[in-house]
Parts: sequence; structure tokens; C-alpha cells
Amino acid sequence: MPTKGDLTKQRILDVARGLFYQKGFDATSTAEIARGAAISEAAMYKYYKSKKDLLTAAVQPTYFIEDDSTYSTLTNSELVQRWTALFLEKVENNLQQYIILFSESVKYPELSATYLATFHKETAADTEVQKRMRTGDFPEIDMTLLQVGMIGALIAMVQHLVIYKKQHDLSSVPPKVKDVISSIISGKFFS
Repeated sequence: MPTKGDLTKQRILDVARGLFYQKGFDATSTAEIARGAAISEAAMYKYYKSKKDLLTAAVQPTYFIEDDSTYSTLTNSELVQRWTALFLEKVENNLQQYIILFSESVKYPELSATYLATFHKETAADTEVQKRMRTGDFPEIDMTLLQVGMIGALIAMVQHLVIYKKQHDLSSVPPKVKDVISSIISGKFFS
């Protein structure tokens, strides 16, 4: 059972993540974070030594794919579909973290190390895709670069919908965005 301190720390993090996501790191003050968490700034610093520590914590994933499926029996097409769906599920369930990471890592490049250490965990589907690359069943490509490209495209599409279609809910990825990404990855878009 979480302690009162654990709950306070989580509340601070949730408020900070929401503000960094909505306004950006530089535009968010520690006073705003403390006010949103209903504590004093001094109390906030008991849990996080600096605003930058909060930024690092804010990009930590909260949702992981626990998948121990066997993919060796799937066709190439089935594997690509399953791999893409799992990856999009992970991104959607950590969308705020990815948006913060992508928007702030230009100014704070150490966040990229956080990405590689926390988000980029190899799954069983990744392993099977890489195995098929080595055997020539799939073209040999940089998996990290592919995944970063998928995330960037997804974020750009979601932001487009917000800007031009006046959709204000960024808590989930619209199905049409997932469909476009899946179509491109599976090759359906150009076939």
C-alpha cells in the first residue's frame, strides 16, 4: 500500500507531466507545479531535487508491453501487423511522455539517454523482426530509427488533428492515425 509520501510524490509528478505536456518545460514554473499538487514549493523539493529531476521523471514510461508470445510461427505479414500494433499500443499509453521527450530533448539532450534506457526495451516481437532481417526475410533497417520515425510521424499527425481539425483530446491516438502508420509500415499504402 502506498504511503502518504508516495502518493504526494506521484501527485507532483502527474501535475508536472501534465504541465510539461501542455505548456512545455521552460514555460512551466515550479510554483505552478506545487500549486497544482496542493503543496508548497519547499515541500515539493523534498521529493524532487530540481525541476530538471521532475522533467527526467516525467518522461519515464508508465505503461510497458509484457509480451512473451511466440512469433516464429507467424507469417511475415502477421508479424509486421502484430509488431506495429504492440508498438503503437506502447506509444499511445505513454503519449504524454513521448510528446514531452520529443519536444524537450532538443534543449535537454540527456533525455535521449533516458529514452534509450527506459522506453527502448526489446520485445519478443522485436527479436523476431530482427531475426527475419538477418535471414533476409525483411530488409535490414535500424530498428531504433524506425521506431523513432513512427513516433515522430504519430505525434505530427496527432498535432495536425489538434491544429487543423480542432480536436483537443490528445489522451489517445485516433484510430485513423494508427491506421495510416500501420498501412505505411505494412506496405499497404503503396501496394
